[in-house]
Amino acid sequence: MDAPISMLPPWLEDPKDRLNRALASPRPPHALLLQGADGLGLERLATWVAARVLCQAPRGAPCGACRSCLAVARGVHPDLSWVTPIEDSKQIRVEEIRTLTADLALKSHQGGYKVAVLHPAEALNASAANALLKTLEEPAPQTLLVLVTHRRARLPATIISRCQRLVVPPPSREVARAWLARELPGRDLTSALNFARGAPLRALELARGDFEHLEREMQAVLQQLAGSALDVPGTAQSWTRAAQAAGLRDRVLWLETWVTDGITRAIAGPRSLPAGASDGLPAVHETLKIRGLYQVLDRLRQFRMSSATSLNMTMAVEGLLLDLQHALSTAAEQRNGAGHR
Repeated sequence: MDAPISMLPPWLEDPKDRLNRALASPRPPHALLLQGADGLGLERLATWVAARVLCQAPRGAPCGACRSCLAVARGVHPDLSWVTPIEDSKQIRVEEIRTLTADLALKSHQGGYKVAVLHPAEALNASAANALLKTLEEPAPQTLLVLVTHRRARLPATIISRCQRLVVPPPSREVARAWLARELPGRDLTSALNFARGAPLRALELARGDFEHLEREMQAVLQQLAGSALDVPGTAQSWTRAAQAAGLRDRVLWLETWVTDGITRAIAGPRSLPAGASDGLPAVHETLKIRGLYQVLDRLRQFRMSSATSLNMTMAVEGLLLDLQHALSTAAEQRNGAGHR
C-alpha cells in the first residue's frame, strides 16, 4: 500500500469516522455499500474497514502493527477475501460468488470475523447478483460484506436495499490541491485534477504517468479538427491499436472533459480558456453554441459507454472525430459568416 493501513487521505477521515461508529454500535452492519467516484480511494477505505474488523488490538481503529493488520496490508489475510472480475473479464460471475459464499460459511481462521470486499460491485452479472442476494438476506454470523461501487445505478435495487450505504463525496478543490501539493511538490496539477473530475488519487496517477503528453496531443488534435486539418482515418487507426486501449479511454474522456468545461463556462459567461489549456487552444464557448455542445457531449458519452462492445472500434472512433470536426467547422462558418455582415 502507498501508506500505512491506519492512515487515510484527509477527505476519507469523515467517512472513516462514520463507519467506525456504525461498526462499534450494538448492531453493526453485515453489509456495507461504499459509493463514490473512481479515484477517491474507496478501495483504501474498504481495506481500512477490513483491518478495523480483523485487527487483534482494536481500539476503534486498526493498529496497523499486529499480525492481522500486516496481513491485511499485504493482501494475504486468511479471513479476508477480495472479489473482482476474473482476469480480462469485466464481470463478477456467479462461480466467484458461490466460492465466496462457501468460504464465508466456514469458521474463521482467527476465531473472529470473516470479511469480503467486492470491487467493483457494479460488475456483478445478473446471476452473481442473485447469488449474492441470498447471502445478504441470510448472512452467516460474524461476517461482513463490503461492496465498493463507482456506479451505483448499475446495481440492482435489491442489493442496495440490503446494505448500509455510505456516499463518499469528492473533496473541495482546496483540500485536493493541498494534498496533491504535498504528494508532488512544485507541480501544477490543476489540469490533471480537472481531468480526474476532482478525484485526487486519479489526478496523482495521471501526473505520475504521461498526462502532459496526452494534454499536448489532444490540444493539437483539437486545433487540427477545428481547422479540418486532422487525418481522421489515420488518427482513428492509431487510437484503436490493441496497445492503445487505455489511451483511447483517456482521449475520449479528455474530449468529454473539454466539452463539459466549455458548457459550464458558456453558461457562467467567463471568456477564459479551460483550466490547464494552452493559450492557443480555442475556448469551447467561442466555437460552439450550447445546443451543439450538448450534441457533441451526448455523442462522446454514448461512445464511452458503448466502446467496450463496439464491433468495429476504428470506424466508431472515426465517426466520433468526424462528428466533432463537423460541429467545430459548422460553428466556425456561422461565426465567420456573421462577421462579414
